[in-house]
Amino acid sequence: MNEKGVWKFSPVYDITFFSGIEGGHSMMYLGEGKNPSPKHLLELGKKQGVKNSVDIIFEVKNAVGKWGEFTKLAGISTKTTKMIANSLAYLATE
Repeated sequence: MNEKGVWKFSPVYDITFFSGIEGGHSMMYLGEGKNPSPKHLLELGKKQGVKNSVDIIFEVKNAVGKWGEFTKLAGISTKTTKMIANSLAYLATE
């Protein structure tokens, strides 16, 4: 919400990991908060006029696939790395 009280969608960088209640995310994507699929994201991108949604989803999915590499570089604990990796595992099947 801006200083005038007007709400708008946040940039994607505001979507951060949150283990949430029963595995739900901190945000919902077109009503889906637990396992948003590429279909949800593509529909959301279309509604918001995002160009190259397919390419963006592909790039993010590839980056998520390198999660273990990134966490080692950032010094994230093995326990946290595994917890978040398990939460993101559904992406590998989409």
